[in-house]
Amino acid sequence: MSTVCPVGIDFGNVCTVMSAFQMNEKEPLKSTTLIVKDRNGSNCPSSEVFFDNGKRLTGEAAHIISDRNPSCCVRFIKSSIKRPYSQVNDDIRTAIESMREGDNGEVEYVVNVGGKEEHFLPSHLAGTYISDRIEDIKNDRKAERMNLVISIPAYYTEEQVTELQAGLKITGINDYLFITEPEAIAVEYGYYKNLNKEFDTQPLTVLFVGVGFAAAQVFAVTYTQDHFNILHYASSSEVSSGLVDSAFFQHIWEQYEEAKDEDSAPHEGNHDLYFRVLEKIQALKKQFCSEDMATAELGVNGGGDDEVWVDVDLDQVEAELAKKGVVEAFGAMVEACLEKLGDTKVDRIEVCDQGAFFWPFQRAASKAAAKHGLECELNTHRTTSECVARGNALYAFYTAYFSDARFAPVLSRLCDDVTPLCNFSSTADSSCVKQSEVKFSADMEARINAAVQLEANVSSQSQSAREKEDAQNEFQKRISDTLKKMDDAANWKEYALNRVMLEAMIGEAKKWFDETSRRADVEAAVFRARLAELEKQIEAEMARFHAEREIQLEKERVERERLERIRAAEEEKRRKEEEERRRVEREAMLKKWHALHDRLALLTSHLTKTEFEFLKQHEKEVVDVKPTAHGAHEGSLLRRLSSGRGSRGMEMDPRGMLGRGMEMDPRGMLGRGTEEGILPQTEEAMRAMAYCVPVAFGPSSAPRWDAPLPLRTKSVVEVEPGLLYDGDTLNGEPEGYGKMLNTQTREVVYEGQFSQGYFHGRGKLYHHNVQVKDGLFEKGLFKEGRYIRRDGRILIGKIVNGELEGTGKMILPSGVYIEGEWRNMKPHGKCKVHICKSIPDLTYDFDHPDDDTRFSVAVKPDRIFYNDNYYLSEGRFAHSNSPLFLFYFNGDVFIGNTTGRNEPVNGDFYRMTKDDYIKMAIGEKLDIVSVINLSCNPTLLVKNIDLEVSKDAEA
Repeated sequence: MSTVCPVGIDFGNVCTVMSAFQMNEKEPLKSTTLIVKDRNGSNCPSSEVFFDNGKRLTGEAAHIISDRNPSCCVRFIKSSIKRPYSQVNDDIRTAIESMREGDNGEVEYVVNVGGKEEHFLPSHLAGTYISDRIEDIKNDRKAERMNLVISIPAYYTEEQVTELQAGLKITGINDYLFITEPEAIAVEYGYYKNLNKEFDTQPLTVLFVGVGFAAAQVFAVTYTQDHFNILHYASSSEVSSGLVDSAFFQHIWEQYEEAKDEDSAPHEGNHDLYFRVLEKIQALKKQFCSEDMATAELGVNGGGDDEVWVDVDLDQVEAELAKKGVVEAFGAMVEACLEKLGDTKVDRIEVCDQGAFFWPFQRAASKAAAKHGLECELNTHRTTSECVARGNALYAFYTAYFSDARFAPVLSRLCDDVTPLCNFSSTADSSCVKQSEVKFSADMEARINAAVQLEANVSSQSQSAREKEDAQNEFQKRISDTLKKMDDAANWKEYALNRVMLEAMIGEAKKWFDETSRRADVEAAVFRARLAELEKQIEAEMARFHAEREIQLEKERVERERLERIRAAEEEKRRKEEEERRRVEREAMLKKWHALHDRLALLTSHLTKTEFEFLKQHEKEVVDVKPTAHGAHEGSLLRRLSSGRGSRGMEMDPRGMLGRGMEMDPRGMLGRGTEEGILPQTEEAMRAMAYCVPVAFGPSSAPRWDAPLPLRTKSVVEVEPGLLYDGDTLNGEPEGYGKMLNTQTREVVYEGQFSQGYFHGRGKLYHHNVQVKDGLFEKGLFKEGRYIRRDGRILIGKIVNGELEGTGKMILPSGVYIEGEWRNMKPHGKCKVHICKSIPDLTYDFDHPDDDTRFSVAVKPDRIFYNDNYYLSEGRFAHSNSPLFLFYFNGDVFIGNTTGRNEPVNGDFYRMTKDDYIKMAIGEKLDIVSVINLSCNPTLLVKNIDLEVSKDAEA
């Protein structure tokens, strides 16, 4: 048999908490309770039900989208069960449009479901909500069998208890126990203290006080060895969080009427406006739990271009409550309870319902305690819903494992003093708690049967709506995937090449989707059929395109080969023609030399430029070219030289000079010893001869180049006054690798590659000995690499006009960074966001920020805005609004509350210095900020901050 999972649910008016008992068989005393998150990751999901086009949502999923259509939102279900409609104040009636008066004068909810108005009993919707939370627990704890304990208010009448049982039966919940909230709180408070024998020698009396949405509760509990006893319990609907909401409404509407403009809508009877302001009032009450918080700024969207901002003054709200006698009535309740206790000494006072218990009530409770001589302070750090849920889980564990010897050390006998209102649990130990019988009247059975039928219809519509939504999402995803492939030419080249046809196909699919989605009568099967058709069309189109492209590629390959053959043939033809031309020219030149020999006895002749070039080309084979200082003629002289001695017995000058100033090649000399006048008749023989060709007969001139050759060297060049270049140059201009130096500060300005005097290629730019740019330069402009801007940001990637463009990373001096695609100085699409080590990195879609209900990230002109709605999701701040974070480009950090324009109002401001951070306060002190500690690494350019929540936040 599978293990039984002990779980507890506290179904509240505003939010719900689920808890499970985590068992440790090896060390039973380390067994403990833990909070279970809902399917959206919330520790404390909102107690809402929302109907969206036939689909029914509950919890945080409902809360996230409820402002789309407030008329389809259901709230405050718990207090509405068997409650006369006349007892609901007018503000709540206006804010919750779905709340109506039933035929029997009690509250019911009327909601449009699939185009039809349906009437729901509050108990029916309570069962629906609790059923979804049970599924969340099963999925989270992987539990097949559970022992479920649900708490209900002690002020519930027998009719209300029966009505809630009927609501659970409607939704198929038949396995559970009911206990009262005071008993759950008493168990949670004393369970482990009892195990640790704290009450054995010293009894303890605790006074619990709280203001709930429907009523205030005051009760005293005395703890002794293995027992607790509720000495006194009182509740009153004259003191409630709902009345506090009305006081806030009254004050806000007075301010709104004074501040609104002509475009702003009137507030009277405006359901949407009341609904949205009620949401902000819930947050304000949490802020006003601290006496340090006396005023707040609130934006009211009255339908104009901008929100109407009003100042909320707690003193004026308290004055409204004083008119109704709410605070005084609460103080009287506390006094009455203390008087009932008589001589019993109260050791501690614990405050419940932290969300509504702001300081006027604290002051009234403290005043009553002081009047009776109590010196103990009020503990306002407890969260009622969490305490009740944990108490439920502890009792579920006790009743499920009452006879299990393994867990005897962790079974507190305090639970014996709990009296369940009913026990329908199949997993509770019968020797611990007796089973109850289900008893419903005939009229109740008839209403249950009707509601069961309605539940079946609504569930069917909701399931159909979910299937339709899933099908729509699949359809849109297929379109999105195709568009991404079209843009990703590197990996999906054929999709990119076939863009025209695919865009036409996708365009038709989008048009059909938009038109069909507006019709309520279309089912999921239609979208899936159209999706299958679209996939076949895309597949067929890509197959056609691929086949045609293969054919085209083959044709192009064949054509390239044909053109290559033609090119090769033409090249071969040109080569042969060139060889023939050169052969003809050489033969003509040889004939000319023969002609020269025939005409000149001394074989001298003035050569043309073409002839001289010919001689130079055959310098090693035919002639030697040397300058001469003889003669005044321009041109060149050809002289044949032969080897051996000359006639007339003349000796050859060893330096190559022969009398009469005539030059002689050292390889031979002029004279009769040679065969004068005879020129070799073949080219080969001619190549074996030696000739001397003077360049000119005039005076020798200095050698020169017809065109200047590039002069490369290493040198030091003054670029401008105060700037020196040291490195490679070309014709005196920086070219290659070098350094640019500031002679006044004796600092390196730039080190790297140059071209034509510009920074060009890989290099590093410095400013005051700090490297600000490291990467690729082009014609003096920084194109890609790491860039440290003056405002403190570090940019890594492609740089255009001093900002990131394309793939890149922006790092702040605090270590916060955003990495991904950048366009027009803004992150684009899905980017990685890093805050610090203790906060997991986030992938955030900057193109669709409204899709993320937990995180908000935005890049402002001088800062990054960051908000995690669940950052403080546990401990005593679990129901508080998490603080906002501002990370400035210069490294400064702000944690706290901001205006609607993200300007700091109240919180802690950390000023970045050279080595550390200096903490400063802005505005009023906030408890939710005081538990957050900021640390950093002071030795680095990037400080890499870290955020840590203090342990006392969980006290």
